[in-house]
Amino acid sequence: MFDVLNMALSQAAVLNLMPVESLSVVILSFAAEFTSGFAAAGALLNAGVLTVKQTVLALLTGNILAFPISVSPSAAPVPGHFFS
Repeated sequence: MFDVLNMALSQAAVLNLMPVESLSVVILSFAAEFTSGFAAAGALLNAGVLTVKQTVLALLTGNILAFPISVSPSAAPVPGHFFS
């Protein structure tokens, strides 16, 4: 699954704004927990693969994509529960 998403996003993303290496941070941010995206971003930043600007952009993109996914199950009401 990770490889498929990585290939799809690498072909669709604008490479001038975000390098391909930062897409793994974006995918981990919305596919797993927030902390896994932070850990991957820290490792890539520490290794010198990404700059600070690219890391922040990748984390923001991942968090923006993850927000509706994480909120929607808890925000959806259950009508049968209210009227029973």
